[in-house]
Amino acid sequence: MIPNWIIQRSMLTPDRIAVRFEGQAWTYKEINELALQQASKLVSLGIKPHDRVAIYAASTPQIIFIICGCMHLQCEMVLLNLRLSKLELAYQIEDSEVVAILAEDSLLEKLPKAEVQTYPFSKVSDTPPRKFTPMLEWNEEDTLTIMYTSGTTGFPKGVRQTVGNHVSNATSSLYNTGL
Repeated sequence: MIPNWIIQRSMLTPDRIAVRFEGQAWTYKEINELALQQASKLVSLGIKPHDRVAIYAASTPQIIFIICGCMHLQCEMVLLNLRLSKLELAYQIEDSEVVAILAEDSLLEKLPKAEVQTYPFSKVSDTPPRKFTPMLEWNEEDTLTIMYTSGTTGFPKGVRQTVGNHVSNATSSLYNTGL
């Protein structure tokens, strides 16, 4: 089992800056608090622990809060590429069997019509929270993200990346950057 690093980091170094973006900064404690809020709102919208959700957003702090909220619920996240056509997005949404799509408001028009509910980030933010218990540990073999191949030899395939894969990648990055 791997400790929930969002909670752990917020306890070990609560006041250390975790994210800087366009003149703003968030500490590890703030990231955890925002992630817990996001998770409680996702639960209120009907998203349950271990559900599979698609995320369609640009690289901004908001996507970090949503991803960390999903991690508190141990959701499997299908990260949709912003460069894909509506047809390609529709294929990945259907193939991955997500229960919902979480999307940045400004990108909604780029999404195809889908059989599953789409929740703009503003809807998530405006939803009243519902009490839940965050996962304190993650199983190393659980799927954390699903990313699709380019499909050069056929249809793109969803590649599951486990908690262990992400931990190994982060650890390797630390070794290579000298931190």
